[in-house]
Amino acid sequence: MPWYILSLLSAAATSSASFVEKNALVTMRSLAFSLRVSYLVAAASIPIVLLTDLSSFGPREYAITLVVATLGSIAYVNVTHGIRRLDVGESAPLLLLSPALTAILAYIVLNEQLGRLDIAGMLIIIGGAYMLQAGSGGLRGIFRKLSEESGLRYIAQGIILYAVTAVLDRVMLGEIGVSPIAYLAISQIFIPVVMTTHAIATGKRHHVRAALSFPKTCHNANDAGVCDTERNASIKEWLGTAYVMIATIANRFFFMQAAAIAPIGPVTALRRTSALFSALFDGGEGKPRARRITACVVMLSGVILLALR
Repeated sequence: MPWYILSLLSAAATSSASFVEKNALVTMRSLAFSLRVSYLVAAASIPIVLLTDLSSFGPREYAITLVVATLGSIAYVNVTHGIRRLDVGESAPLLLLSPALTAILAYIVLNEQLGRLDIAGMLIIIGGAYMLQAGSGGLRGIFRKLSEESGLRYIAQGIILYAVTAVLDRVMLGEIGVSPIAYLAISQIFIPVVMTTHAIATGKRHHVRAALSFPKTCHNANDAGVCDTERNASIKEWLGTAYVMIATIANRFFFMQAAAIAPIGPVTALRRTSALFSALFDGGEGKPRARRITACVVMLSGVILLALR
């Protein structure tokens, strides 16, 4: 299958999960939700590891995968924190900055070429991000928002880490040449280990307990009404998490298949086109809808230029 089709399938999976994720974060803390998703994804990955040929993995490959899992975990939690605090239509377009940063890192680390279209695309993406966030405050307004709005800071940190992990993905899949399926499965098992260790080490065990809390069974007839309400809410959370788990596996699978056969800059660029759908269909307040969609279209045009290299 062509790499651009794989990247677009990854984008579709990402977009479909973002709204379910936003609804789940209304009742769940972002770290607990991230942990629950990672546990489900890891459980689904165990059979793949058992049935996949791991001969391409040695100590070096496992070490790099652990580093990628650690950085990816931090990035995922940061972006989840940001989504919880911002409208999906505002947070998703900001992730379009990731392809520009990925292209720059790939040029530095992997010697992937940057042509005129790449540079033009990056400048257009930056212009769209300025349009989305600056409003009437100009550059000073952007820096003020980064210092005052924690949601934007979390998104910015996630963008940087995602760009680093994308380049490392390309190193593993393109330069070293490990199996995409084996790499995907192993990294998805490492991620919950890293996240749980960090949660326990930082005194956030309650988030681990919340991630593993199952719908309660109602035994007391006197409290049946309240219990049923809580139980139904818990079941809804688990169903939403299960959907995000499936979308996450699909997103990562299609992305890694594309990254194994094409330069990482264009692959990441097309993957982030999911932001357009998020901006179009988000019903949140936040930024004026027309300006938000216009900024997203501008940024998307820059992404397309990156993909056309």
